[in-house]
Amino acid sequence: MQKAIRLFYFLLLFGLGGLSTLGFAPHYFVGAALLSWLGLVLALHDASTPQKAFYRGYAYGAGYFVFGLSWITNALTVDAYTATHFAWLIPFVYLGCAFFMGLFFAIPSYLHKHYPLYQKHLWSFVAYFFLFEWLRGWILTGFPWNLLGAIWVDTPAVLQSVSLFGVLGLSLMTYLLIAGLYALLFTKKYRFISGLILLAWCGLFLYGTQRLKIPTPMTAVRLKLIQPGLPQGLKWSRAQLEENFYLHLDLSKQGKPADLIVWPESAVAFDIAHNDYYRAQIQAILEPTQRLLTGFIYRGENVHNSLGVFSKDGLEQVYHKHHLVPFGEYIPLADILPLETIARGVGGLTPGESDRILSPFPYPPLAPAICYESIFSGAIVQSDIRPDWILIVTNDAWFGLSRGPYQHLAEAQLRAVEEGLPVVRVAYNGITAVINPLGQILISAPLQTRVVIDTFLPAPFARTLFSLL
Repeated sequence: MQKAIRLFYFLLLFGLGGLSTLGFAPHYFVGAALLSWLGLVLALHDASTPQKAFYRGYAYGAGYFVFGLSWITNALTVDAYTATHFAWLIPFVYLGCAFFMGLFFAIPSYLHKHYPLYQKHLWSFVAYFFLFEWLRGWILTGFPWNLLGAIWVDTPAVLQSVSLFGVLGLSLMTYLLIAGLYALLFTKKYRFISGLILLAWCGLFLYGTQRLKIPTPMTAVRLKLIQPGLPQGLKWSRAQLEENFYLHLDLSKQGKPADLIVWPESAVAFDIAHNDYYRAQIQAILEPTQRLLTGFIYRGENVHNSLGVFSKDGLEQVYHKHHLVPFGEYIPLADILPLETIARGVGGLTPGESDRILSPFPYPPLAPAICYESIFSGAIVQSDIRPDWILIVTNDAWFGLSRGPYQHLAEAQLRAVEEGLPVVRVAYNGITAVINPLGQILISAPLQTRVVIDTFLPAPFARTLFSLL
């Protein structure tokens, strides 16, 4: 009977962890997420020993990451080749989400019970969970996906607070809100502190509503954003490579005249930095004042996932992606692990320099980010020279119609508000979008569609407090 009760308790907490992920994109059921977290706090308070708290936190964390990261498995079956070679990894992805990622909930659950700060278990919960959320962004190169603060992306007034202290600061405020609600609803303690927390949240709302009144003008820079809308299986098909390249050229000629034409991540399978023939095809469609920015695979002394700025005269600047995807673009401990990368044809990539500003003269300078790099708060804009905008090129075709592309888009919205800069996001199969410095999506293209977007570049805001920290 005791085993049945423990199993029921585990499944209940596992389900509550899964329920909490409904707070993230594309659902944004913030109330469900907060109720779920209150359930965890109740379970940890009821745990009679640190060991029980550990297992309860583990169960909740396993559900949180299994449900929250389930979209990753789409990448393992995205086409026939990938399914044949990597589908066997699907159970291990779920096990990894549960057993490894679950530790980021299990350990703080144990610590808050065993080592309460000043004997205050409730506030120790806040401190330890916030600490381990911060650590998640750093350990093993980091994976800060779905930080708790991201549940507020669809609540514009609250979202503005990341301009002050970033998404991690909003996570801390959310942990404090959960603790304050727990204290008010289930205890007779900490009423004064809980009142201060609620007052602080009122301040965040007031700040956000005022910030939303800031005008968001557009510049005169004309953009043409190309979303080819090809499935992943066709993108890297050897029989389609040249046809895909000419598709991008044809789409670039459609619509209105533009100053900057932007293609997505690895839009070109050929190394156009060194291949004169294909580079000449790009140069031929450009006017003297136009620039084309595209992702491509750079094959020089090392192989890079790159973003190049091209003009009528050729390649002007190039940025090499510096934060690579483990197992997708390189194999950690490759000398020991006999594995191949999931990204067929581009494995074994070398990271580039992190601090780089691209200047497609005579147009405004930009901070580039390629796909995975956009999830790292405070890491895109590092130079002393502040850019006027952020350009994210990505390929989310790996993840189909799952929650992954929507959550990835939410990360771009967070970066816009944090830095006070517009974000232009160009995706191979969606979701291409232009985002103003308030995190508002001005125009976007849905998943799995072929679209050419003609629009203008939004103007930047003054530097945010977060960008100065």
